[in-house]
Amino acid sequence: MLKVKLNVDKISKTFNNSGDKLLVLNDISFDILEKEFLTIVGPSGCGKTTLLRIISGLEKPSSGKIIFNNKTIIKPSKLIGYVPQEYSLFPWKSIKNNIKFGLKIQNSKPDEIENKIDSLLEMMNLLKFKDYYPKDISGGMKQKVAIARSLAIDQKLILLDEPLKSIDAQNKNKLQDDIIDIWQKSKRTILFVTHNIDEAVYLSDRIIILSSLPGSIKKIIPIDLKHPRDRTNPEFNSIRRKILKELF
Repeated sequence: MLKVKLNVDKISKTFNNSGDKLLVLNDISFDILEKEFLTIVGPSGCGKTTLLRIISGLEKPSSGKIIFNNKTIIKPSKLIGYVPQEYSLFPWKSIKNNIKFGLKIQNSKPDEIENKIDSLLEMMNLLKFKDYYPKDISGGMKQKVAIARSLAIDQKLILLDEPLKSIDAQNKNKLQDDIIDIWQKSKRTILFVTHNIDEAVYLSDRIIILSSLPGSIKKIIPIDLKHPRDRTNPEFNSIRRKILKELF
């Protein structure tokens, strides 16, 4: 039986705007299981990114708490990786050295660093690009490098905020398969945010549907379909319609 990796307990968040209070998240509670792929969907502006930032420790909740590995999160944890919508790669460093950066901070041994980076790049199908620079690779490849950087420093929970939002349709399906492959091989827990309902059904073990502002949980839908998934499968489309019905 899989253990609970993360517990989101009654999280609410209010922002002050020129003296006015804006409630963005309202009483959010859910668990993430170890090695689970959990996706959050919801209307624009419902607080999905704010929720990820709270889970990562970058933002403080107005009330409630985040418990990770049985400890309350009050600041960023080295075991939680947050990959924002922007790639945040160092443009002056090669792909290999972008991934190496976190490992050097951890004072890993040089041989261990080289072996780990090569293994990650091979898993990402990026090994032949290791000496390229961010300007020389596609948006999808940059996202894979950002994910690899989180995996390199052994972060157990990876938070992905719409990582494929700016990827063209031609490459998006391939990158979705790459993310599934990375998740299955790395055995990490992933919390994923997207606006794309097809993407959510294709990738996830469960999907959390948030309401419009203030964001609260409308429904949690389990996806009992084996990978790789067939988008033409009637059950796939039935789940998709169920989610769309909740959103609109």
